[in-house]
Amino acid sequence: MELGARVTAWRAADPEAVNLFAVAITGYWAWHHAHGPGGALGAYRGRAAEAGRRWIDYRLG
Repeated sequence: MELGARVTAWRAADPEAVNLFAVAITGYWAWHHAHGPGGALGAYRGRAAEAGRRWIDYRLG
């Protein structure tokens, strides 16, 4: 079962608000990946941005 399906707040959230959150948090990670330090933290931010892009693609199909 998907994590979101088990969390009442996610099930009750307005789908458009979740889409906006996905775009915002992905932008945050992408910006910090591009402008922040490299190393392990930079790699983490890059992976987070990529996961966010995939989540957006999944949600917006």
